[in-house]
Amino acid sequence: MGIFRKIAEKIRGFKIKDGVLIKYKGKKKNVVIPDSVTSIGNHAFYKCSSLTSITIPENVTSIGEGVFVVCSKLENITVEQGNPIYHSEGNCIIETASKTLIAGCKNSVIPADGSVTSIGDRAFFSCNLLTSITIPDSVTSIGDSAFWECKSLKSIVIPDGVTSIGDSAFDGCRSLTSIVIGSGVTSIGEQAFYDCGSLKSIVIPDSVTSIGDRAFSWCGSLTNIVIPKSVTSIGDSVFVVCSKLESIIVEQGNPIYHSEGNCIIETKSKTLIAGCKNSVIPDDGSVTSIGDRAFSWCVSFTSIVIGSGVTSIGDYAFYNCSSLTSITIPDSVTSIGYRAFTGYFSLKTIEYTGTKEQWKAVKKDGYWKPENAKVICTGAFYGNSKSI
Repeated sequence: MGIFRKIAEKIRGFKIKDGVLIKYKGKKKNVVIPDSVTSIGNHAFYKCSSLTSITIPENVTSIGEGVFVVCSKLENITVEQGNPIYHSEGNCIIETASKTLIAGCKNSVIPADGSVTSIGDRAFFSCNLLTSITIPDSVTSIGDSAFWECKSLKSIVIPDGVTSIGDSAFDGCRSLTSIVIGSGVTSIGEQAFYDCGSLKSIVIPDSVTSIGDRAFSWCGSLTNIVIPKSVTSIGDSVFVVCSKLESIIVEQGNPIYHSEGNCIIETKSKTLIAGCKNSVIPDDGSVTSIGDRAFSWCVSFTSIVIGSGVTSIGDYAFYNCSSLTSITIPDSVTSIGYRAFTGYFSLKTIEYTGTKEQWKAVKKDGYWKPENAKVICTGAFYGNSKSI
């Protein structure tokens, strides 16, 4: 009987070893997992494009991550009654004890009865046909990549009970035009809204204290941003490839950062950490360093004057500023970082306000400028400008 069952399972497209469903390779629309399965491995139904419904038996006591990734047609999820670890409701799989929603589909309705307090990592990962979802007030956390590549999701309201938005939580939600972040959120994870290309505006509540690396990168429709005074940590490349971003403001009273000339400046270190197409670098001494990737991929820049008093330009500071045709570097600069001005460039000449001797003394890391770009020293050099 055991041998016959294994043969039957293989015929039906199940790859099972020692009770673990490793992979389903069948083409059925409606799948009932065999009773012999006690564990479902990571990505077991990955890219099962025909799958529309799934039934999980009561014997399953372990379900891995990303079980239904890229199952775009999946609309019905059922866990058999009597399962001691999981239950289903609203076409969601919920880990009963922890109240964590671990997997959903395009027809999911997150229960509002208190049975869900956490949306787990990759719960709706690449659920391409999910157009809307209501997160109930009982939810307190949204896991890493929870809604990654939900390309049809247009709007989301994060309730006040949520305290954290995980890394890449809404990464790749390219149709997302509206988002409300609740007043309880304290942290926005790395790449949380990366590549949300339709998002025009977002209000960061004054409960937020940290914004992770690349949190709003590639948000190509974003036009303005206000950083509340509560934020004490801002990661790298937060607004990289936000080509329409024209206004950056840090609220007065922030103890770590301030804004001037549409730039975010770390006050104590005098480091400019992020800018936009309308940025004017202050020359009042409040900026002595342009941070790594501060203007990286700022494709609307045509020219830039770096203020006097700046002593260092970081790695990739102006990387891929593809429209940049002219730049002025003050004689106060003593170091230029790796690939600071390289990438897709129209830049042909760089003006340096010091002498040739001063320029030679500037520390320059590898590939700092386009190969064919020339530096013109406009400082006193036997009474003349000098191209080098």
